[in-house]
Amino acid sequence: MGRGFLRLGFALEVEGVCTLFAEAACDGFAGKSSGLFNTADIEEFAKAISEYPLPPRDRCSVATGFGTSSKALEQEHLGIEVYPIDSRGHIGVQVRMATPVWDDERSESQKVARVELRTTYQPLGNFSRDLLALIKGSAEQALLEEEAVP
Repeated sequence: MGRGFLRLGFALEVEGVCTLFAEAACDGFAGKSSGLFNTADIEEFAKAISEYPLPPRDRCSVATGFGTSSKALEQEHLGIEVYPIDSRGHIGVQVRMATPVWDDERSESQKVARVELRTTYQPLGNFSRDLLALIKGSAEQALLEEEAVP
C-alpha cells in the first residue's frame, strides 16, 4: 500500500473568502471534500503548523461546514487538525471529510471519511510553505505525504 497523503487545492471566491479542496488517503481509506473558509484563517493555520514546537491545538486546526452553536459546527464538511503524537517529534494530521446533508436528505446518506497521517516537523514545515504559496496563487496544490513513523 502506498503512503498516505493530504492534497489541498484553493480557489478565491470573493475577497477574504476561499474554497479549500481536500483529498486524503491512508491505509485504504480515502475521501474528498471542500468547504468555504476565511482566507485569513487558512493563512493563520498554515503559519501555526510551521512553528516548533507546535502551538496549542486550537491554533493548529481548521474546520468548516453548516451552522454554529457555541463554536461547534452542526455539520462538519472539512476539518484538518495537527497535533504532536509523542515527545520525539512525531506529528499526527487528522483530516475529516464529509458530504453535506441538505434538509430534504436523510442524515444516513452522508458520506464520511476520517484519516490520520503521521509525519514530522520538516515535511509539515514544507507543507505549510506550500499552503501559503497556494493561497498567494504561486502554487497549484499543497501536498503532504505520510512519513514512515514508528
